[in-house]
Amino acid sequence: GNYVAFGHFHGIAVNNLGLIVYAIFRFFIEFFRGDEIRGIWVGGLSTAQYISVIIVATVITRKIIKKKKYGAHITPGMKL
Repeated sequence: GNYVAFGHFHGIAVNNLGLIVYAIFRFFIEFFRGDEIRGIWVGGLSTAQYISVIIVATVITRKIIKKKKYGAHITPGMKL
């Protein structure tokens, strides 16, 4: 994430926070859609729901890796 251009909120780049919020919203809104064409997979989840899970997992994994790599040396103005 680019901290300089998009800001910083509790240690998460705002663009990453936006991805997480969108993915969570999309995951839950898919339960209320009535169309069968959206593709139902294992566990009764749609393609969009699986993509949402992948997005959240990717953002969290990247955050953990960056924290391990840079530790406490990450500052709000630092471009990673």
